[in-house]
Amino acid sequence: MADNSIQVKIASRVYPITVARQEEELVITKTVAAIDEMVKTIEQSYSVKDKQDILAMAVFQFASQNIQLQDKIKQEYHDLSVKLEDMESFVSIHLNK
Repeated sequence: MADNSIQVKIASRVYPITVARQEEELVITKTVAAIDEMVKTIEQSYSVKDKQDILAMAVFQFASQNIQLQDKIKQEYHDLSVKLEDMESFVSIHLNK
């Protein structure tokens, strides 16, 4: 599929972005909406007016959320691996009887 060139508006500024597939355009649209929502929340919650500061705070919050999700995924993967090992042991024991 061909690349799509789109423009996104983040914090009142327009940025040109090229996406590889049409499906990714939807992801970009959702991402921009999430950023805009975070910017609005920060603007309402703090007395910061400088857009760069607001965007920096948004980046920090998104990065924190990302790290939390990565940690959660790692823990769930570990828990699942332990359960699978237990099941494998159980099956092996009962098959060898």
